[in-house]
Order: sequence, then C-alpha cells, then structure tokens
Amino acid sequence: ITIKKTDGETKKPLAGAVFNIVAAANIKTADGTVRAKAGSIVNTITTGKDGTAKSKTLYLGKYTVKEKKAPAGYVLDTQPHSVTLSYGGQNATLVGVQLPLGNIAQKAGIKIEKTDQETGKPLTGAVFDILAAENIKTADGTVRAKVGTLVDTITTGADGTATSKLLYLGKYTVKEKTAPQGYVISTKPYGVTLAYAGQ
Repeated sequence: ITIKKTDGETKKPLAGAVFNIVAAANIKTADGTVRAKAGSIVNTITTGKDGTAKSKTLYLGKYTVKEKKAPAGYVLDTQPHSVTLSYGGQNATLVGVQLPLGNIAQKAGIKIEKTDQETGKPLTGAVFDILAAENIKTADGTVRAKVGTLVDTITTGADGTATSKLLYLGKYTVKEKTAPQGYVISTKPYGVTLAYAGQ
C-alpha cells in the first residue's frame, strides 16, 4: 500500500504523517492460514519529504488505513480508509494500491472584547484591522499572507465582542481603526500568535 499525503488545498506533499495499517478482517492465505487477525496493526508507516509512504509487503485481503499522527500544523484525518489487496493473476508476484490523502491546515480565529476603561461596560462599533505580522505560511511552505497584508476587518457588536474569520496559524497584529462613538482611538498595536493546538 502506497500513501501519498498532501495539503488538502495546495496538493503539495506533506512529510511526517504517520499511518497504521490495520487488518479489517482476518487475513488468510489460500491454504487457510491466518496471517493477521482482524483489528491487528500489520504495519506503521511515515510519509517522507515527497509525501509518500510505502508499506511492507502484505498478504492479500482487506485493510483499513488510519492516520495516527498528522503533520505539524495540520488537523488529523479521523476518516478510516478501506483498501483491498486482491489477486492479480498467476503472473503477478506483487499487486499494489495507491491511496491519495489530504490534510487540512489548522486555522484559528481572533476574538476581541472592547470595554469602557472605567466602567468595564461593553462598547459597540469599534473597528479593528488584523494584519499579518510575518509571512503566514503553512507547513507545506505555501505563503498564505505576506507580512503587512490586511487579512480581516472586524467590528464589535452590542456585547462588545468581534471575532475574525478563520485564519492560518502565525503572527498577526491587531490595530484599532475606528473608535466607538465618543471614545478616543487606541494607537497601541496588539500582537497575536495563533499557534498549533495539536492534531
């Protein structure tokens, strides 16, 4: 079984994805010998720089491929993938199956809460720009936003909060663009780091 692991959007290869290959049923040879019991892990493989991983030679039968560990910066693929290795004829000493799989890059949102400095009451109508503080890259090397790029503009609601759209992981700067009516604009930029929270 050969696995090709890529970024779900860019299709660039991803290294470091770990997969368990599990017998989906008892794996038997033609003479009836059980070579692997249903549910047993028959091989664990890890993708290399080219995004591929190849299992050891396996007996014919039904297997399930499960991602055990996602590449750093990506969300674990919890979907089990079924693979059947079937007889390729009397002249085929080896049959193979290729399984193309993608991972989604992890994203996060930035939530802002705006209040009156003295009373602590929520303020509506504050507008904030969110800018990339560095080149925002996913683990596949794709630049998702260049440093200084405006990635979102948000406005606080009646509860004084505003939440950005989902952003790629990295460092951002939040700046107030417009103060609420009757208030002085804050000129202080706020640094925010969206870090990998695990697979």
